[in-house]
Amino acid sequence: MPAAAVRLFRVLPESLRQRVPEHGSRRVLESLAAELGHRSEIELAERIERRAEPWRYRVDEVTDATAVAITVVRRGYDCPDLRCEDHVRLDTGQPCAHCAEAEPAGDGGPRAARTAAPRPCPDHPGAPRRADGQCAGCWVDRIAEGVPA
Repeated sequence: MPAAAVRLFRVLPESLRQRVPEHGSRRVLESLAAELGHRSEIELAERIERRAEPWRYRVDEVTDATAVAITVVRRGYDCPDLRCEDHVRLDTGQPCAHCAEAEPAGDGGPRAARTAAPRPCPDHPGAPRRADGQCAGCWVDRIAEGVPA
């Protein structure tokens, strides 16, 4: 198992990681090793932090921690573009053309919200913004300042 996969396993929230059984941790590590073929360790760490956030405080609701961990780790397989990360091209920071073609434009629905978010965050260089326009660092700053989310 690559050492990078083990390091990335530790990026998962501790409350989730502790619930993954031993046989499940092997499956998560295998998924991480496979993803390292397409992403750098830094890119995967950012993905894990971004995708694990909604689960961080809902861990008591998790019935299959292995499935949740694998879902957090794996890229979305609905797009054929390997450089697409949550509907944004990692190399350009622009909306993914394949994802845009696959979804109807609608009238300001979810696709419009995703593609409207500028990338990267100017306050935290290298941190991608989420659909709400803030990166994880912005939220940490707001919490530290006592500003309600």
